[in-house]
Amino acid sequence: MTAPSSNGQSPCPPGAACDSWSGFARDASHSSTADGSLTLPLGAPAWVRSVDDSGRAIAFVGQSSVAVSRTLVCAIGSTGSGQTLQFWCFGLSRFTGGVVWVTPVARPLLDSYSTPVIDEIRQQVIVTTGRQVVALNLMNGAQRWVINTVQPIVNASPVITNDLGVCNRMFFTDYDGAGTGGSLHCVNIDEFHTLANPYMPGETVWSVVIGGTSGNTPAYADGRVYVCTAGEYGVSGGEVRCYDARSTSTPTPLWVTPNPIGEGFYSGPSVANVGGVNGQDAVYAASYAFFGTISSANLLKLRASDGAVVWSTPSNRTSMTPIVMSDGRIVLSTGVSGFGSLPALQVFRDLSVSASMVWDSSIATWSDSNSNGVRDTGEYTRLGGWTVQPALDRATNSLFVGVIPTGGSGACASMGVVALGALATSVPQIQTFVPNCGSSPVIAGRNVYSIGLTGLHAFGAPPPQGDINSDGRLDEADLYAFGPMSLAQDPRCDVNADGQITSADRELLEVIVRAGESETLDASRRQQEAGR
Repeated sequence: MTAPSSNGQSPCPPGAACDSWSGFARDASHSSTADGSLTLPLGAPAWVRSVDDSGRAIAFVGQSSVAVSRTLVCAIGSTGSGQTLQFWCFGLSRFTGGVVWVTPVARPLLDSYSTPVIDEIRQQVIVTTGRQVVALNLMNGAQRWVINTVQPIVNASPVITNDLGVCNRMFFTDYDGAGTGGSLHCVNIDEFHTLANPYMPGETVWSVVIGGTSGNTPAYADGRVYVCTAGEYGVSGGEVRCYDARSTSTPTPLWVTPNPIGEGFYSGPSVANVGGVNGQDAVYAASYAFFGTISSANLLKLRASDGAVVWSTPSNRTSMTPIVMSDGRIVLSTGVSGFGSLPALQVFRDLSVSASMVWDSSIATWSDSNSNGVRDTGEYTRLGGWTVQPALDRATNSLFVGVIPTGGSGACASMGVVALGALATSVPQIQTFVPNCGSSPVIAGRNVYSIGLTGLHAFGAPPPQGDINSDGRLDEADLYAFGPMSLAQDPRCDVNADGQITSADRELLEVIVRAGESETLDASRRQQEAGR
């Protein structure tokens, strides 16, 4: 090795940048956006993790993203080959990249690149690989509970709720890419309560068949779970479905909306409100077309309340999730190499009742050197791709997006940094490319993390620490310990990692601890309300 928001997510503490990225596309609504405190340009990596503690090479899942808590980065990777091949969930220190713990997990099937999800309130990370869902203790990687599924889980990541009182849930979909038997599953993650929540953690509350499925990560907002389907290949197109997340029996959908152009969805939707439709949330989804050109798929906007189609506009094919900006721009990573397509980052503008594409990286960088009117390889800058989920830093309007490999499903070899501009009319500018990384980057505070050809990369200064007394917890005991330990110039008191121990460290420590206390109080309040 070399050196939360709305929709049930924990908000950023006052005066601090969002310092976690819980899972795929950051949060339950899949905003893929954070208010970071990045220093640009990124510079050299702070650390790169490429081997385990035994010196064995780690092959991180090539197109997977990572999940980040205040102190850990959780990633799926393997060691060995052939008979010795073993997949693991690695819990890595954000401060050093060191292995804090490592736990064996089921082998991903069909080159799946599902991303784990971190549940900081319950101090666990949930992993979906192979035919297994497993919850691991975030402190030490110990297994808490496991679900064995009949069908595999392919490219779909789990999503959790945190705003359903004492009845919070985890949702995931399994795989049926050729048929119509794929299901959405609802699993309890809160403590058992005889009256309010008569389910054990890890117990399935309900499962419902939704149709053809592959990569259909659910999204959640305000008591509803939204999920796309792939449809039945060659027979029917995909759908967007909405269910009541609070249901305790197999639910019927609140609404079902078929894709107007008949293509399938191989991704998850995002939920956002940027003025919305009559002030309401909207659901955004992007399809994958196996045939046709770079505009044969579509980007779709639905009214979240009833599933009504607001607009549908042509787009390049993708299995990634749209990023909705506060000014109405929508960013989409798209395309494959060949088959009538090419990798490109596309930006659309929401015009209320319609939308239009206003920028395409392959068009903006194209030089038709042979004058044949075709964007041939080498004539444009490759950026994005159908398996790369970008990450947006709202503070700088900087987008981080990988470049898909030319073949196969391996790790990205470079990560593009794109300045989207402050205005809805701004023209995006490709700033630079960072080598050896780029697979679905994430932003957490002043850090960017991404898997790449040479391992898992971390950029930026170490995050604020805070576990002053080294007991594995961030709590009031650390505040009490700070006084005498700071007088002794204990290096653990340098919370902001600036090389000095000052009152600024004490102030930042209080912000971090109070944010954690808020989550604990919320959980305690839910238990008290359930007991009434």
